Amino acid sequence: MKKALFILTFLLSGAAFAHDDATMAAMKAPNGGQLKMAGWYHFELVSKGSDVIIYITDHANVAKPSKDVKGKLTILDGGKKQDITLTPAAPNLLKGKLNGKLGQKAKVLASITFADGRTEQARYEMGASANASADHSNHH
Repeated sequence: MKKALFILTFLLSGAAFAHDDATMAAMKAPNGGQLKMAGWYHFELVSKGSDVIIYITDHANVAKPSKDVKGKLTILDGGKKQDITLTPAAPNLLKGKLNGKLGQKAKVLASITFADGRTEQARYEMGASANASADHSNHH
C-alpha cells in the first residue's frame, strides 16, 4: 500500500511543476523572447530580423544541449504559411532563417525532436503580452 501511494504521489507531483501560458508569460525571458513550456523543457522563441532562435532550458533555467536536436517552425503570418528548419548551435539553441521578418500577428508552432526521438511542441503568438520581469526560481 505504501509503495502504491508513493508511486501515485510521484506521478501526480509532475502537475505541480507544470506551468500554464499565464505563468510562463509572467516569467522574465533570459534572451528577451517568449517562453513556453514543452514537456520537461522551456523553449524561448527569439526573432531578430530574419533570424529565428529557440533556446532550450529545463525548469530550473539550466541550458540543455542542442547537439543532435532537430527543430522545425511552422509559421502562419498574414495568411501565408512558412516552414523553417532549425539547426543546432552551441550550446543550447536552434537557429533558422525566415523569408523576411516575423509579423506582429504571426502564429508559430515549434516542433523540437530530441536525440531519443521524443518530440515536444510549443505554440507562440507574436504580439502577445511580453514576458514580465518575474523571478521563476520560487516556482519549484
